[in-house]
Amino acid sequence: MSTDGLCFRAGDDIPHEDIVAILGDALGGQGAAHHEAVQRLVATSTAFVLVDETGTVAAAAGCPSKEGWTIRAIAVVQGQRRRGLGTELVERLSLLVDGPWLLAETDSDSVGFYRGCGFDVTNLGEVYPGVERFACQRRI
Repeated sequence: MSTDGLCFRAGDDIPHEDIVAILGDALGGQGAAHHEAVQRLVATSTAFVLVDETGTVAAAAGCPSKEGWTIRAIAVVQGQRRRGLGTELVERLSLLVDGPWLLAETDSDSVGFYRGCGFDVTNLGEVYPGVERFACQRRI
């Protein structure tokens, strides 16, 4: 994927609802309770986005931790996926954040994405009934 035309920005420069809309897909679910949960996540995180000529195409929300920086949610706009934008966002985050590790926790649907981005993955088992979770870490 060419990164020409992509701009990496702090989420402060982007309307809050745009980030909520993008990250809503990453968290799954729907309805008012889901929307409120995504709004809380964005309000309590630091957000970063990738913008191209069409607008905001990817977003990540996270926070610093003792070990480094934790990705709480990451997503690419529907229709822009499978072009390397999520990987590009992870690469740019790894250059920006402090600490020795970039961390995430995910489910089986997204574990391949994190492995593809160079994360070491540890199976945490069934953390929630019927939901297997994985801890992901990448030295930065």
